[in-house]
Amino acid sequence: MPKILFLIKILKKYSKYLVNTTNSMNKLHYSDESVCNPNNNSFIYQIAVCNHNSFKDNYIQLNDFLFERPFYEHVNI
Repeated sequence: MPKILFLIKILKKYSKYLVNTTNSMNKLHYSDESVCNPNNNSFIYQIAVCNHNSFKDNYIQLNDFLFERPFYEHVNI
């Protein structure tokens, strides 16, 4: 019987955790503010409009940057 009560206690605690996490994620999801600060953890590349012939040249810096990252899966566009 004590093990069943302990299991119930753990399940209640986990349920509260899930409710809190869901509320927190909903707050972030529907917020107009960015969760990440682009000044601290983002690289922004601005690429001018290009025609089909210069497409590769304009995107080479971005391509090289992404290709060096271990978590990036290369997709040939």
